[in-house]
Amino acid sequence: MLVASLASGSAGNALLVQAGDEALLIDAGISLRSLERLLAYHGVAPAQVRAVLLTHEHDDHALSAVAFARRHRVPLVANELTLAALGEAATTAPVELLPVGECGALGRFSVESFRVAHDAADPVGYRVQTAGVTVALAVDLGSWDATTVAALSAADLIVIEANHDPALLPAAPYPAAVRRRISGPRGHLDNTQCGQLLAQIIANGAYSDVWLAHLSRHANTPQMALAGVGQVLRQAGVQCLPRLQALPARAHPAPGGIPIWQACERWRQPHLFALDE
Repeated sequence: MLVASLASGSAGNALLVQAGDEALLIDAGISLRSLERLLAYHGVAPAQVRAVLLTHEHDDHALSAVAFARRHRVPLVANELTLAALGEAATTAPVELLPVGECGALGRFSVESFRVAHDAADPVGYRVQTAGVTVALAVDLGSWDATTVAALSAADLIVIEANHDPALLPAAPYPAAVRRRISGPRGHLDNTQCGQLLAQIIANGAYSDVWLAHLSRHANTPQMALAGVGQVLRQAGVQCLPRLQALPARAHPAPGGIPIWQACERWRQPHLFALDE
């Protein structure tokens, strides 16, 4: 399995999961032109994409989802309330319902959704598995519970939100109501909450590679996200954890411009390394 981050943040989100000559998109929150250009640079033809999985209907996750599905006759996969929230546009594309908590087969991929806490119609995260490799994604959630921990555990790669630093958010250039929404239980996880969630996953004996996703451009930085999550893990008594990477807001069609994770590389390298290194 190969995973590529095409976009991650408030300006757009799109994650590509590949296995052989088949691929899935999780979200398509960038322009159709940008999405197609990045796929082409990465060597993926639209015909290879088996489906577009939607976490929820907000534009930074769904902007070009309907247009891509319609143009390339690719199924748009989501639950009923999310599809309804997309409005009339969703009726012009091929769709497949995946009720929350159920599993589905898409080509060589097995896909399962799980509910997350966010202010959308019926937002979800996803577990995608193929050939014994699992990727689990949870972005846009303001709080977590035992269901979230279970859904993210035992994955080879976890893509998890570390949206903002709690010390920076009060000074961010947002209206007060927006800041309250971001920090609320149906908003976005901050670095501390992300670290606490990861600590619980590790406490359950589940070690994974981790991508920190959906970083705020006004209230976080990659360095602060890595440091904040690491500090929480150390305070929780975690000495080591799998490879930890903060995702950039947008990939670029240039050498090294698209963050990539490969299962074979994880297996070739030591599973753990010290947070202090």
